[in-house]
Amino acid sequence: MCCGLFDDYPDPTFYGGDSPKPEAVERHGKWRVVTVYTRAEAIHDGVLVPYSFIYQGQRYEACFTCALYERYKMYPAALKWIAQRGVRLLAFPSPEDTPSRKRRVILDNQIWAIEDADGLTLLRPEDD
Repeated sequence: MCCGLFDDYPDPTFYGGDSPKPEAVERHGKWRVVTVYTRAEAIHDGVLVPYSFIYQGQRYEACFTCALYERYKMYPAALKWIAQRGVRLLAFPSPEDTPSRKRRVILDNQIWAIEDADGLTLLRPEDD
């Protein structure tokens, strides 16, 4: 799960100092990406907690948000259940899927699984 900061400033003079020039900034629809907070940075900062698990003989690498991990870290079986259920639910298509992102509800209003280009992330809805 990668987070970005977007702007919609049409005035190229807005970019001063060391900021990238508008033509050098990646476009995302009508928005320009100003900065990106990568998964690696989120792990380094402690926002995401890496988690490896095996489901049906295949090894998976996922991340829990820190808040969700802290809630269940004393219960390894719960962490494993959440991760495996996320993979199981993501295996089935949903009309809400986009080419770049899938989201499944693991527990109503409590836990979600998101799969995107960065991988599998398990989180609480308020962490998105």
